[in-house]
Amino acid sequence: MSEYEYKAAIFVGRFQPFHKSHLEIVRHGLRIAEKKVIIVVGSCNAAPTIKNPFTFEERKEMILSCFGVEDRSFIHVVPVRDYFSSDNAWVADVQQKISEFVESTDTVALLGNFKDDSSYYLKMFPQWEFVPTKNEMINATDIREEL
Repeated sequence: MSEYEYKAAIFVGRFQPFHKSHLEIVRHGLRIAEKKVIIVVGSCNAAPTIKNPFTFEERKEMILSCFGVEDRSFIHVVPVRDYFSSDNAWVADVQQKISEFVESTDTVALLGNFKDDSSYYLKMFPQWEFVPTKNEMINATDIREEL
C-alpha cells in the first residue's frame, strides 16, 4: 500500500508571480501525491499587462527554479489560456491538459483555498477531491506593485 493519499495533485493559478505561499502548496502536493504535481498556469495567452506581467515561460521558470532536480521530476507545469465567454471551454481545456498526466482511475487532489470570488473555479472539478491548503495569505497584487 502506498504512503501517499493521491496519485496526483493539481494546483491551478496565474502565478503572477509565483511566491512563498504557492511554494508551500506545491510542497504539500509533493507530500500527498505519489506520481506528480501538475501546476496549471492560467492566462497564458494574455499580452503583458500590470496584472499579468510575466509570460508562461517566465512563470514556468520561476516555479521550477524553486525546486531541486528530484522534486522537478515530479512537477509538470502546463499552460491554459483564458476563455472569457465560456467557463465550460476553460474547464474542458484544463481537463484535457490534466488527462495527459492522470489516468481516469487515479485519485486526484485539487489543491487551493477559497480566498475570494475568483476562487469559484475550485468547484468546477467534482471528479477531483478538493484539498484545502492552509498557507500564509500573500497578495500577488502587492508583490507586482513592489516590482
